[in-house]
Order: sequence, then structure tokens, then C-alpha cells
Amino acid sequence: MVAYKNQFNNFGRFLGKDRYLDQITPAHFEDYPGVRRKEVNRNVTRRDENGNLFLSNHPTLKTVREELIALSTLFKWAEKRSFIRISPARNIELPKVPKLPPRYLTYEHYKALHAAIDDEEFKDVVDFYLMTGMRRSEGILLSIRNNIDFERKILTIPQPKQGNYRQIPISKDLDRIIRRLILRAGQRDKLIRYHEDSLTWIFHGYAKKAGLPDNHTFHVLRHTFGTWLAERGLTFSEIQILMGHTDPDSTRKYVHPYAQNLAAAIAKLTLPIDSPETTATKSPHDHVTVCTVCTPESSKTGSISVEAS
Repeated sequence: MVAYKNQFNNFGRFLGKDRYLDQITPAHFEDYPGVRRKEVNRNVTRRDENGNLFLSNHPTLKTVREELIALSTLFKWAEKRSFIRISPARNIELPKVPKLPPRYLTYEHYKALHAAIDDEEFKDVVDFYLMTGMRRSEGILLSIRNNIDFERKILTIPQPKQGNYRQIPISKDLDRIIRRLILRAGQRDKLIRYHEDSLTWIFHGYAKKAGLPDNHTFHVLRHTFGTWLAERGLTFSEIQILMGHTDPDSTRKYVHPYAQNLAAAIAKLTLPIDSPETTATKSPHDHVTVCTVCTPESSKTGSISVEAS
């Protein structure tokens, strides 16, 4: 339940006052998405425990959907244990989030971002998230003592929402980044000292300075991790494991940008018998001539030629 604290607090703020569970109705769930989405354009500036300014209350459609799922799960639990008779979220209609290709940093974007960041610690934080594919919430929970094993070269990433964890190998580059962050941590056990929302706000400033597209938020580092893995030829299952996806569809979007590789893959598929030669005949499409018995001259240019129509 601790992992969903923010979602429950947002709903509590929407309700305006403390209510008994049986006072919460389906109408509240019908109104909540619209009210919550209106907060997108509100820039609320706050300070975290380190004194860093950060922006909050900028929920995306995906965020609102996730909050509704969390609330639905909570009320389903309450109904199962007879705290309420019927869950008011039983027939909730979840907003549909359009499926788009993932945003990610090109190599030129990355170089521009790196050059724009003048804080060496935050530069290491950005590289750390990019090299691990962590979500913001996962990174700030990392314990230097409990989650980093230099001897085995394994990084254990807690996944509180799933009640689980995943492990990724520590590469040479990642090893150097982690050691620098540990040196800066001093006596602190937390590897990342930034508040979850301050990561977003500070990154936004550097992204703007680097001239990155407006939709490149801090989460683009996780998208970049998955996309760069796909670019380097890792298998679907390898990417799924490293990113900690339980839903294969979440992994599939990272493989999609490299669909051009399918052309090379399909070219490897051949018939187990020789295909007959072809002579030139007129295609029903009058601008295409297909050779069904190729002469030496026609074979030089290929078996399909295109004439001007």
C-alpha cells in the first residue's frame, strides 16, 4: 500500500475532506479523471527535503489511468473483506491511452544533453538511470548497502508496485558511475539523493537548455535504455527481463523502431527448391513488366522492371 500513497493522496485531495468508504460513490470516480486532468496546466512549485524546487501536479492521461487502477484495486480489496458492500469503482471506465512509439534520445540528443548539464552529480544521475532503465521511483529507493553488489557485479532493483525485484549486471561504465555517486553520498545509504519530482524538474531545465523536444521528460531515459538495447540486437526476452516488464506489449514497443531489420531477417527465408526462371510478360498493372524467362540483359537489372505509365 505504501507504493500507492501518492495515488491515494491525490484522490483524497479530490474528495476535499475525509469520508467513510461507504460515502464514496461511482459518481466520484466518474468525475475524478476530468478534475485530475485539469491540473495538467497548473505549475505548482514546491521544495523537497533537500531544498530543491520541483514541479508537481502534472498528471498525464497514463498517470490518471494508473491512479484509477490503483483505487479500483483498493476498493476491490475493501469489498472482499466486507469493509464495503459493493465497490464504487466496480464498473469504472478507464481512459484509453493512445499507443505511440517510445520517445528516446538519439546519440546526438544524448551528447547535447550531456554538454548542457553543468552539475557533475546530476550528470552521473542521468547516466545511471539511462544505463539501468530504472523508473524514477525505483532509483530513489536504492540502498548502497543492500542493493549494490560489486563482487558479483549485480544491481538489485526493488519494484515496490509489483512487490518484487529485478537484477541487472553492472557494466564497466555503470560501475564507474555508481562509485562516483557513492563517493558523493558520504554517510548516506541512499544512492540517489534527489526527490522523485525534483528529478523531473531539474531534467526539464537541462533538456530545454540542450534543445531537446518538449516531450522529452525524465522518463525518456528509460525509453532510451530499452531502445538502445533493441538497437544493439538484444532479444525480445532479454529486453523484457532487463526492463522488468510483466506485459509483453510494454516490451514490444521498443523493438518496433527497428522493424527495418525484419527485411534482412525475411531475406534469409528461402524455398527448399529452385524457383523457376521467368519470361517477360505484361502485368495486369500496365506500368509493371515481369520477366518470366530472364535474358542475360534483363537479369542484370533484376527480374522486375518499372516502366513509365
